Amino acid sequence: MIKRTVLAFLMTTMCFAVPVTAQQKVRPISLSEITGTAPEETKKEILKIEEEHSLAVWNHDTATLNRLLADNWAYTNERGEVLSKEQWINNIKNQKFGMDTIIHDDIRMDQFGDTVVLMGRSTSTLHYNDKVSHGPRRFELVFAKMNGNWKLVGHFVALVPAD
Repeated sequence: MIKRTVLAFLMTTMCFAVPVTAQQKVRPISLSEITGTAPEETKKEILKIEEEHSLAVWNHDTATLNRLLADNWAYTNERGEVLSKEQWINNIKNQKFGMDTIIHDDIRMDQFGDTVVLMGRSTSTLHYNDKVSHGPRRFELVFAKMNGNWKLVGHFVALVPAD
């Protein structure tokens, strides 16, 4: 009887522990946190794409990344390396890059015609080529409206130096 009670307790605890852990590891950006000049509707559209992008990286979903990124997309990482779309997707696919937590804040979004710049601060934990980075870092994502759809065309990341 005691074994069954302990087993039932452990199983119940494990079921409740999973969502809490997931919530702590991925913190979505809320619309109310975003400053900048982009209209509210644009903020919603871009935020949806950025959430899809972050979750695709998190889940190593290369099909979604391929759809969201423009063909000439470029990524400059915190080490100063510039990666093409093909190189980036291969790194995600082969799990050379991954995110252990996704936490962004201090978000600003500005629109310049058919271009939107989203910038902010990240304290996400990521790994790249067997090295872990905890940040903090600043990031900038550039979106362009192409054939009526928003595409991610550039991504730049820089470490914030320690004081």
